[in-house]
Amino acid sequence: MPHYDRTSSPGDWVDRAVCARPGAPSMLVYPNSSLQAIEARRKMCQRCPVLAECRSWALTAPDPATGHMAGAMTPDERAQARKRGES
Repeated sequence: MPHYDRTSSPGDWVDRAVCARPGAPSMLVYPNSSLQAIEARRKMCQRCPVLAECRSWALTAPDPATGHMAGAMTPDERAQARKRGES
């Protein structure tokens, strides 16, 4: 099962996402997640064939992937990117 809120309708691309594959690890990022855990999730995102689509979706407001790594970015990184006007 994909690790995102399907109510935000990310698009058909999400079925090709690495995190949507059966047995994929959780993309949750907890406030106390270790840097190693965050980087492991980021590496998984970086090898994903739909990284660009996911990042674009993840930078939309309100945050559709609350609490999850998305587009190789943590929730805090996405919030900072939005403040800088990235999308």
